[in-house]
Amino acid sequence: MNIIDAEYEVVSTEKSTEICSCNSLNLIKTRFNMKPENIKSSVDLFYLESITFFEEHSAEVMEAQKIFDETNNLQAVDDYLRKKYNEKQAQKYKKQANLSKRFSKRTFETFNIETEMQKNAYNKAFEYANNIDKYIKNGTNIIFIGKGSVGTGKTHLACAIANYILERGIPVKVINIVSLVDELKEFTPAVKKELKTVKVLLIDDLGKENGTVWLCSEIYGIINARYENELPTIITTEGSLSDLENNYKVEINDKIVNKGVSMISRLTESCFLSVMQGEDYRKKAGAKCK
Repeated sequence: MNIIDAEYEVVSTEKSTEICSCNSLNLIKTRFNMKPENIKSSVDLFYLESITFFEEHSAEVMEAQKIFDETNNLQAVDDYLRKKYNEKQAQKYKKQANLSKRFSKRTFETFNIETEMQKNAYNKAFEYANNIDKYIKNGTNIIFIGKGSVGTGKTHLACAIANYILERGIPVKVINIVSLVDELKEFTPAVKKELKTVKVLLIDDLGKENGTVWLCSEIYGIINARYENELPTIITTEGSLSDLENNYKVEINDKIVNKGVSMISRLTESCFLSVMQGEDYRKKAGAKCK
């Protein structure tokens, strides 16, 4: 079990993979076996993989050609095209992410650090978001645990991670477990599949739902599918890991089956673990209301 507990450090797993630097010309992706060094004019930009992300006469393509004509810097052109593509993807995925108006404002910049616990949690969350490519490859999760505390910033930091990686054009789906329970029966197979296959899934308030055989099976199915495909999941929970385990005990054929044990085992095989206990900041804010 590779859990990062109280202190900030980097997850160690056997599956860890170094992320290469793409500053070398040789790493620019091209088409039709064209070598990057043989791209000599803006007309030749046709061979860049990144230019296929846009329509032929789009503003982005025109700007890419201008950059190349002025600088003859193919890396700068490729970086520009990928940046613009990521921006477009970010807008697309933001619309699909299911972030509410309130949660879309939860960013690292708006997170208030008042305690050492919050500082450690912030550092851990930011490290995770900033190196998300590695953690997507490793299937590394991050779990924010309240151990009975509410209003300590668990959801804020989880959404800050989601907003951060959405800006990079990485697909994220955000669900609140209570809302999910109401919606699961209405979901089409395609929507259920998306929860199992989206690059990053955020589940807020896991464990708040009342377990039934059907519900435990559905939630376990999502967690297990993501585990098998090594896809990262961001989770917030008000209780402890033991509370989560006990929430998924069900009676099947007069026998108590605890799916929570298997679920927690899968989630914590490779993960960041951030315990966030303390005073409810929402009450502190509410005390200022008139």
